[in-house]
Parts: sequence; structure tokens; C-alpha cells
Amino acid sequence: MAHLSFYFTAEDEGFPILITAAETVFLTDEPVPVQEFMEALERLAKLKGSGDFFGLKIVRTGEHVTIKLPDGRDFRIPVGGFNKNIQRAIKNISFVMQRKPVDVEYLRFRLLRPGELWDEGEESYLNEYDIEVYGDVYVLNATISLKDYIDDLKELKEFIEKGKLPKEEWRVVWNPAQLKQGLEKALSTLVGSAGLTPPPFVRFTLGTYDPLEIIYASSIGDTVVLFFVAWAKITVKVSKNVLLRAIDEAIGEAEKELGKFSRKVI
Repeated sequence: MAHLSFYFTAEDEGFPILITAAETVFLTDEPVPVQEFMEALERLAKLKGSGDFFGLKIVRTGEHVTIKLPDGRDFRIPVGGFNKNIQRAIKNISFVMQRKPVDVEYLRFRLLRPGELWDEGEESYLNEYDIEVYGDVYVLNATISLKDYIDDLKELKEFIEKGKLPKEEWRVVWNPAQLKQGLEKALSTLVGSAGLTPPPFVRFTLGTYDPLEIIYASSIGDTVVLFFVAWAKITVKVSKNVLLRAIDEAIGEAEKELGKFSRKVI
């Protein structure tokens, strides 16, 4: 599996990204305008032979496309799947720019340990990790507190599975009008979709430190809508089963890391 996406670090710029089954690969060292990325995707969709895409070498041969990375790795994809992925990327990023929900077929919470922090030898750093949230579209990259991350994931799971609401009433929004009190810009996608998405909207942080890197979740039948506030204010719609599977995997991975953290402290 390999497809292209874009990580927004502002409303109109960010990083081109290649998403694979194992990892994500940032294709540039500096942010680029999203319009430049979209134009490059359009050119890639019309490519007949070989070409470049933000440092990737794209080679069409017969029924397959080979994506070659600068480090020598490559991915081979059927032409049909490659063309479908490009059109999906164009559609998804267009939806983000238009503040429309993006339907995702899979979602992953990937935990990353900043390697340099292990060398610091200070206990205060041991609980800090980075996370990526992505699927059909790249959503979030943030620094988190590992313990808080696990606790928040478990609360999110309970809300999805059982409808259990957090004890803090301020985290639960029943009336969308509450969201319009000076928050129109930060919560523009949520405010705009609130009329089509039934409450409650429940606030989660995933253990992040930035007050804007938060999620409002709404559970509707077999679907969950996640409103990510940071940067591009991305909204994704995902099936409960897919999201619960992603949460279980994330909790398992994080608890394993927490065990390493506890042994290191001891």
C-alpha cells in the first residue's frame, strides 16, 4: 500500500506525504502551498511515462507504477490502483479545503518516540511521544503525554462503544449554538456541520499539549464523525468498527511503551 496525502500546517500550506502500510514519508523539508501540491497531483494523473513528484521518481511500466524514494526504496502498485489513489487524494484534499467531511476507510494512530529524547537522561522527557493520525488522508502530527494519551483513548472508546460521557460537563456540547461564541474560526467545520450531525459533541485531547490540537467526536449509528480543530480543521467520517480497531491497536502500542517507561524510571 502506498498513497499520497498532505499534512496541513496552516490553512493554505503544509507537507506532501507518502503514506505506506508501515510509515509516513515527508517528501519536503519545508512546507509548500497546498495549491502547488494539487497542481502536481493533476499533472501526475496525466503522466504517461516517468516523472518526478516532490523528490519521488514515478515510473509507469505496463500494468504497474513504481514509486522510487530518494533513499533507494521503492513501491510497486497496479496502474489502476495508482490512478484511483491520485483521484482520491485530489478529492480528499479538495474536501478539506472546502471544509467538507472526508470519508475514510481506515485510520491509524501511530506512536513515535523522538529518539533524541532518550539520550537526555531526564525523567521529565520519558513520558513525551509524538503521534500521527492518518488514513485515507493525513490528519494530525502532535506531541503528547503518553499517560494522558492512553487515558483519553480509553475514554473515546467508551464513548463510541457505550455512549459514556466524560464527568467534565464542559467537554460535552449539546447545543451547537454553544460553539458559536467566538469560536467560529477555530471550529468552523464543526459549526458548519453541526446542523447535520446530532449532538452530543464530546471534546478529547489525545494527551496533546496544544489547546487547539483537540477533537470533537459525535457518534451516529454505525459511524463516528471526528472534528479535528488544529490547522486545517479536518473532519473525518469513519465506521465505528474501523475506529475501534484503530483505538485498540493504539492503546496496546502505547501501553507497551508505558511499560518501557516505567522500567526505565525504576
